[in-house]
Amino acid sequence: MHTLIAIIATLPLHALKTVIKLIRKRKVTPLQIILLLATVYILFRTTNPDDTAYRNQVELAIDGTSSISQDIVNLQSQSYFITAAFYNNEDIISHWQVEMLKLVSVLTAGYQKQNVFISIVENDSTDGSKEELQQLKRILAQFNIPHKIVSTDKGRPANLNHAEGGKLRIRYLAEIRNEQIKPLKDQKTKFDKIMFFNDVYFETHSIVELLTTNNGQYDGVCSLDFGVWGLYDLWVIRDRWGGFMSAAYPYSFDTPTRYSVVENKPFRVHSCWNGVAIMKAGPFYGTATDSQFEETDVAPVTFRTQRPDECYMSECYFVWYDARKLYGLNEFYVNPKVIVAYEYKYWWWHGWVLRIPIVLWWLNEIELAVFGGVDLYWTRQHSRRDYKWEGVDCVGWIGGKY
Repeated sequence: MHTLIAIIATLPLHALKTVIKLIRKRKVTPLQIILLLATVYILFRTTNPDDTAYRNQVELAIDGTSSISQDIVNLQSQSYFITAAFYNNEDIISHWQVEMLKLVSVLTAGYQKQNVFISIVENDSTDGSKEELQQLKRILAQFNIPHKIVSTDKGRPANLNHAEGGKLRIRYLAEIRNEQIKPLKDQKTKFDKIMFFNDVYFETHSIVELLTTNNGQYDGVCSLDFGVWGLYDLWVIRDRWGGFMSAAYPYSFDTPTRYSVVENKPFRVHSCWNGVAIMKAGPFYGTATDSQFEETDVAPVTFRTQRPDECYMSECYFVWYDARKLYGLNEFYVNPKVIVAYEYKYWWWHGWVLRIPIVLWWLNEIELAVFGGVDLYWTRQHSRRDYKWEGVDCVGWIGGKY
């Protein structure tokens, strides 16, 4: 009865009047109405409890109550360099800044701590992105949050697609991302973690979930980002063996990884980016760990293009490669509970509709168990792997290696 009342309470008045008229005219029965309302409730009011484990804790932390979990307390004891780049993202920025301010409130214990720095680079936007970021800049100053927001009008190269732009694209994007982390060493605070945000829709509690992945025991961790065909950034992400992953659920051809996705548990990867990436800050200072800040002979990790003997890869791939090669970091994870997307409709579909318990049941118990993941099999048969480079699946452009 309580559930039925809750369902009815969610309906607007005009909808209730329509339902009553249909019942009086005997066009539908009360049982049919109850079944319809129950279906609507399941589809539009149900959430996966695994995906919202930190929602209440985030609200408590923002409200400033003392009854927050130890996980939140632990997060507030660390320091964070948060960075993002935007280009023609007016719609996303309006959402992004609201959730980011909530996140900063959580991490700084209600803006009381100076343990967060925000660095944003906007380049050559022609929409309202600059104005949105100026508003964010004023808000950050109001709350005394250290930040640097830079807008540039250098002019984007006309040809930035993979097939023709090639290394030009990666060089340009590497310059933008290095501009993002440029303020890192200028701050008195030596940050524990760097949080890289793409131009994505996200929720604050999901980022808290990401930060607490594996009880905080990781060298790097990523969310999952989605587009029209499913998992989006397949160019950077590689499974724990360096193999390609798939856009189709459960995203991996590696059996243990597939089980982790189905069970909603973090899984090891060779590399990732996928909307939000969190890494230990040490390699970006030129130090081996996030608690060791003395100078070393090893160059700091930066975003770069591939060298002559390397695979043609994204600038985002090489920060993981160099962190592993130069600093011995290899505890890299993806948390499948954390869903982000570049368009709201895909965020809604992959982060909510496909996460409804009954939908997940269908995906896991029917589609995978009965049909054996036909979509995943198809993508494997049609995935392109030109060659292996240091054990990693590599796609060569313009007829093979660069």
